Amino acid sequence: MKKVSILVLLSLSLFGCGDYSSSKHDVVNTLGTIKNLELLEKFTEDVSNNKDSEVHVVNYTDEGDPVIHDLKYSDEKLSSTIDTRFDEFGDHGVIEDTCKRIKII
Repeated sequence: MKKVSILVLLSLSLFGCGDYSSSKHDVVNTLGTIKNLELLEKFTEDVSNNKDSEVHVVNYTDEGDPVIHDLKYSDEKLSSTIDTRFDEFGDHGVIEDTCKRIKII
């Protein structure tokens, strides 16, 4: 399924989860406090310059569970993978999609 854009909302939660640990190479959103935002900015810049790149975004829910959003740009294709398997109240699935552009709000 093609989408016109990816909407990366970085506004989820407060606490970390014991089953998943984010790394210093991840963009991490904890209740609106965002660490490593420059990694997401670099990714969007790379996409604008048609340069292969990827970024790993971890958004924590109000309950402290991580929702992982991987973005990858390669060979002029933009792919998005959202993993909710660590989210106790989520659908415990993985959603993969390809997109034509990225839009950060």
